[in-house]
Amino acid sequence: MIFLKKKRKLKRIVWIYIFIVFIILSNLILYKSLFSSKAKLIGTWTTDNVTTYEFYKNNTGKLVVSLSEYKFKYSLKKNILYIDFENDKSEDSKYEYKFINKKLVLSNEKGIFTFVKK
Repeated sequence: MIFLKKKRKLKRIVWIYIFIVFIILSNLILYKSLFSSKAKLIGTWTTDNVTTYEFYKNNTGKLVVSLSEYKFKYSLKKNILYIDFENDKSEDSKYEYKFINKKLVLSNEKGIFTFVKK
């Protein structure tokens, strides 16, 4: 009887350890994918040589359209890019993003936009 209780307790402990390892590995994979996405995003991206996004390591950047510049802060959450412009007159943006064949593809309700890295 005591042996069965110890065996059940040991089995429960093993499952708890398996669960903890699973949670840790899941978080590491998520962190790695976000980190690698941010590393890919850093740089200058253009769609038509008139519209250019510049993303910096410190989660800031700027949108250059013709001769106008709009500074912003950005964040990545899963596959969503959030852009918060410094100027309140500029409309903040939210895009689903992905990288396809070395291109940055941004999409939202307004359309799909493809950028190449300069």
